[in-house]
Amino acid sequence: MSTAPGASHPSAARVARGPGSPRAGLALAGVCYLVVSVSEFGAGVLAGFRHLLLGTGGDPQIFVWALGWWPHAIGAGINPVVTRALWSPVGSDLVWATAVPGLALPLAPVTLLFGPIAAYNLAALLLPAAAALAAYVLCRHLTRAFWPALLGGYLFGFSSYVAGHELGHLHLTAVFALPLVALGLLRFCEGSLGGRGLMLRVGPLLGLQFALSTEVYFTLFLAIAVALAAAGLVAPASRPALRAVLLPLAGCYAISFALVSPLLYYALTDLHTGAVTPVSAVGADLVSFAFPTGLTAIGGGLAPHFDPSIALVSPENGQYLGLPAILIIALYLWRRRDAPVGRLLAICLGVAFLATLGGELQVRGIRLVPLPWRALQQLPLFDNVIPGRLSVYVALLGALIVALWSSSGGRPTGATVALCALAALAIIPDVSLAQWHEAPEQPAFFASGLARRCLRAGENTLILPAPFRSEALLWQAEDGFRFDIADAGLNADIPAHLPDRQAGVDIVNNNVPPHGAAGVVAFARASGVGAILVDASSGAMWRALLDRALPGRALGGVDLYALSAGPSGCVRP
Repeated sequence: MSTAPGASHPSAARVARGPGSPRAGLALAGVCYLVVSVSEFGAGVLAGFRHLLLGTGGDPQIFVWALGWWPHAIGAGINPVVTRALWSPVGSDLVWATAVPGLALPLAPVTLLFGPIAAYNLAALLLPAAAALAAYVLCRHLTRAFWPALLGGYLFGFSSYVAGHELGHLHLTAVFALPLVALGLLRFCEGSLGGRGLMLRVGPLLGLQFALSTEVYFTLFLAIAVALAAAGLVAPASRPALRAVLLPLAGCYAISFALVSPLLYYALTDLHTGAVTPVSAVGADLVSFAFPTGLTAIGGGLAPHFDPSIALVSPENGQYLGLPAILIIALYLWRRRDAPVGRLLAICLGVAFLATLGGELQVRGIRLVPLPWRALQQLPLFDNVIPGRLSVYVALLGALIVALWSSSGGRPTGATVALCALAALAIIPDVSLAQWHEAPEQPAFFASGLARRCLRAGENTLILPAPFRSEALLWQAEDGFRFDIADAGLNADIPAHLPDRQAGVDIVNNNVPPHGAAGVVAFARASGVGAILVDASSGAMWRALLDRALPGRALGGVDLYALSAGPSGCVRP
């Protein structure tokens, strides 16, 4: 993650190149990255920023819900960490879900003024630029040169990892803290930052990362441990400095714990010893680092020939570096193979690469041999880490190496410029794909305000098909959380104390419970549900089932089956 403490700085004899002052360079880089982000990811949503979603599938609505929940709960005086708006009346805490309070709170003014969809789209456009700018700052410190740093920032902030998770994983594109944490540790080991300065800079960053993604928070801890151990291995003279960093680093974590203590309390009192997110033992396919996926503009159409075993368009296909970047990385590591910095980067990159491959080496879908990750993948906390997502560290290290390579050797040659340009071009996403944006279904029942006349404030509802097979989370957030949902969560974790858990599991999985309509109604009544809502566009199976047991009424794109009397403004069946 950094140069070896005690080793000569890779750019010590290099004068700054590029825009006049560091601040001017930082501002110019920020503008460039924002323009790139809007150009690459924003074209499909700018015309309907409050109605269209950047991304695809069921995942974006999780974050729309979360961005709406935190300001709503705080404004209503509700404990925001525990919600009964989902899985009502049992409810669940949000620490083990991707509830992103670290984004929801600063974006609360946008949410309150323009709605949670607009806040989600804004976050999705800002986060790649923020990650790129943070990586630029780290690369600028290492290279003392503007253009190599600008390239390094781009390669990280708009890496295939970030582009893939732009399809709907805000918590995984929020990785701007990673380069800044690395910079803080690097400056401490260089002697330009003291222990107090390190704690004041890195401690809040770690706390923010916890509030953005507990998964990345945990893997960042592992990355720091690997980097420090590797630095001690390749540069024995640096070991006193490495020992000196341990105490302020512990202080950084203590500060982060204090800042997120409410979240940490619920994380520890509701400690999950099993996997919350289904995790495959198989990580990234070996060929995915060198050959493009269906998201890539150049060569994406040939993706099925490179690796027919993986989905063409998936948030988890984020390992692609491209052959030009791989060539640059190989050239730099070979050239610096005898220098501590080269050996440190090689070890860190090798460990990150190996971890990303997961528990088994897989080549074009064929599983070959076990890998070291297999020994860790069933351990607590590790069992919630998806190995392919560790490619964020491969992307960051790769970006650093490309920046260092492009800044070395004085004035760049034509071949250097060409190879760097190819590395940047190789990862450009195919912006023409429909997966970059979608128009979520918003039945008139919710969009026109009919729900406010037909559902009592705070009424518990059973929505079929269950969330993730409908946009129920988005409907609830857009309606200001006026109604609760009895069959919804933010992940695959189903509460243990549901009135009839097996029926709840069947409903969430879009399966009819053993007792058919009677089982659905029994689950609803036991959960205190006042109204069952069936999405007219995707709930034909449920409508046919419930029509045999309850009178229903078509209302603005949903079928409403009443289990209790409703408001006087809407005549229920």
